[in-house]
Amino acid sequence: MKKLLLGALMLTTVSSFAQTKKVILEDFTGTWCGWCPEGTVLLDGMKTANPTNLITIATHAGGGDPLIVPDGTAVVSMLKQTSYPGGAVDRFLFPGEAKVPVGRNKWSGYFSQRAASSAIVSVGFTNKKFNTTTQEYECDVNIEFTSAPAAGVPVVYSVYVLEDSIPATIGTAYEQDNYSSSVQGGASPLANWYHNYTLRDALTNATGDPVTTGTIAVNTKYTKTIKFKPTTGWDKDQLHLVAFVHYNGDSANKFMLNAEQAKNVGKTFFPTGIEETVKGNVEILNVNPNPASLNSVVKIAYNTNQSTVVSMKVYNLVGQMVAQPYTSREVEGEHIIDWTPANNNLTPGIYLVEVSTQYGKQVQRVSLY
Repeated sequence: MKKLLLGALMLTTVSSFAQTKKVILEDFTGTWCGWCPEGTVLLDGMKTANPTNLITIATHAGGGDPLIVPDGTAVVSMLKQTSYPGGAVDRFLFPGEAKVPVGRNKWSGYFSQRAASSAIVSVGFTNKKFNTTTQEYECDVNIEFTSAPAAGVPVVYSVYVLEDSIPATIGTAYEQDNYSSSVQGGASPLANWYHNYTLRDALTNATGDPVTTGTIAVNTKYTKTIKFKPTTGWDKDQLHLVAFVHYNGDSANKFMLNAEQAKNVGKTFFPTGIEETVKGNVEILNVNPNPASLNSVVKIAYNTNQSTVVSMKVYNLVGQMVAQPYTSREVEGEHIIDWTPANNNLTPGIYLVEVSTQYGKQVQRVSLY
């Protein structure tokens, strides 16, 4: 689906600092695909182990799957995806590979390579609004480069709507086939299974829209306004946005430069007329879940009102810093830090999560069990 996008451009001065590289792994899957649950389980494990660097998208294809959408079909065709499950790691064509999508046995190693690469752009969300009359959601996507992209290759951005927790109820079109004995002992169809991070719509062209018609300027904020109205049957509280900047050249030059998420659209977009303001330079918007298990992925949503270096630190109740999971130079707007406490060898207890910039900080208490 193609939407009208409005652009604005503002100049801002920021310090030079590396962004955290967030890698997108597109899982090409299907309800009909018996080996695809193995891919889902693998991705879930990768996310728990690498929460700050991995964003997942499930694109359904083939076999009359009811979760197929035209935008997903366009991406499948563009990347020449043919086997399932398959995965595109940042849409990067790795040396020795004939095409971008690869089998699940290669996802982890290729993810590590991309996560170690340098990011040259930051993406953030601002002005999230919900029109109660039209039932339409709207927000701005901010894009800012700290280094120039490659010359001569089109630079585009994409914004996707994803949905979590779609029940794969047995006896319906959404039920999930399974061939793997390592998933629910080989049961098929699977019980208590959910389709997560499922591509529902692209709010740009499926292959992206230009960041600018001219040359990309470093330390310049490009702002794009996107709008969408959920389709009947979507769970608004399970909808998320993923925005990413990428090249759109030949098969070796389609890879992603960086990405960001906006979680829980139905709960975090403000009704039209209510202004979203940042109290100080940085504000923690939400920590979810809280309380949280040590092995869960905790999502720290924060907002900053200018482009700046952001750091997340964790302290115990006697003031000792016990972890610093995240430091990144980010563009103005809302961002998500995904964090697995067990990765920092924490034990059950109460901790203080601090999100700070050079201009200020905010602290929130988190209970871990």
